[in-house]
Amino acid sequence: MTSRTLSILANNGDIGGGEVMLLALATAARDAGYGVTVVAPQSPGGCADAAEERGFNVTRIPGGGRKAYMRGLRRWARHSPELLWCNGLVPATATALLRGSKRVVHLHRLPEGPQRLLTRVALIGAVETVVPSAFMASEIQDATVLPNWTDEISLVEDRAPSEVFRIGFLGRLAPEKGITVLLESLSVLRDRDSRVEALIAGESRFTSATEAEEIQGALARAGEHVVLGGWMDRDSVLSQIDVLAVPSVGPESFGLIAAEAMAAGVPVVVSDAGALPEVVGEGHPFVARRNDSGDLARVITKLLEDPSAAIAATQAARERWEREFSPVAGSARFVGLLKRLIDEATDSRVRGSRGV
Repeated sequence: MTSRTLSILANNGDIGGGEVMLLALATAARDAGYGVTVVAPQSPGGCADAAEERGFNVTRIPGGGRKAYMRGLRRWARHSPELLWCNGLVPATATALLRGSKRVVHLHRLPEGPQRLLTRVALIGAVETVVPSAFMASEIQDATVLPNWTDEISLVEDRAPSEVFRIGFLGRLAPEKGITVLLESLSVLRDRDSRVEALIAGESRFTSATEAEEIQGALARAGEHVVLGGWMDRDSVLSQIDVLAVPSVGPESFGLIAAEAMAAGVPVVVSDAGALPEVVGEGHPFVARRNDSGDLARVITKLLEDPSAAIAATQAARERWEREFSPVAGSARFVGLLKRLIDEATDSRVRGSRGV
C-alpha cells in the first residue's frame, strides 16, 4: 500500500446521504494531506461528477446497474495497492475476500433482511468496521463509532413574529420516517392550539402503493393545515419553521437532519428510534415515543407552552453540535482513524525493513 493514500468507494452513483458523507470524508482526508481517489459508478454519475467538481481524482466504473458496478469494482480493486474505504455495503460486498487488499467497511445503515448475510460476508478480512452511532455499533460486532458530521451551518436568524406555529418535516415521505405519525399528531395539536400547521418537505420515494395511499390519506385528513413543499433546500426549510420534527418509526442509524437543525439553532423533536436520542444527547427534553402520535403531540406541546425551555435546549444542542458533529469535530475524528490505519502501519513496516 502506498503511503498516505486511499481510495473511497461509493455505494451509489446518485447523491444520497452516504454519498454526502463520502464527499465529507474525501475532503477531510485531502485537507490532512492524504492522496484521495473517489471510485464511483460511471452511470448514474452524480457522485463522480460532484467529486470531480471538488477537484478529486475520480475513477468511474463503467456498466449499467448495480451488479455491473459491483463486478467492475471488484476487477478494479484487484489491482489497487491503497487502503480501500468501502463507503457502504455495495462496495464492501464487491471487494470481500480479495486477497492482499486492505479494506475498511463503513456502514451507514443497519442491515436488514438479506443484507444481514451480505454484511457477514463483506466484513470478512476488513481491517476496520466503521458505523455512525453507538446504537449501530451495538448491532454490528467489533465496530468503531465514527459519528457523521454536517457541513458548516450558520444559526438561523430569528423569524419575524408570526400568527402560526410551524412544525417542519424534511425527508422521504415514508411510514418508517414517521410522516403519518406526525400528521396524526397535528390534529391533536390543533385541538389545543389553532396556530399550529406543518411544512412537509420531501416526496414519496421507495414506498409501496399501499404505503403511498396511507400517506395520501393522512395528508388529505390534515387538509389546509399542511403546506406541501416537495423537495426543498435544507436551509430554506429550517428558516421557515419553529421546530423540526424527526418522528422516525424505523431504527435510525444516525439522523443527520437532526444534527443539522441543532447546528442551525432550530428546536428539534425526535422519536426514540435507534440513534436519534443519541444524536440529540442525554437530557434533551423533546424526545417522543416512536409510533405514538399522542406522545409526539405531548412533547411538541411542551415546547409550545415553555419557550424558555426551548431556548435553553436549543442553545445546548448547538453546543453539542460544535463538539460532536461540526466539520472540525468530525474531520478530526476521521483523520485520527486514518492516521492509525495508514501512517502507523506504514511507519511499522519501515521500521521493520530497517531492522529496528
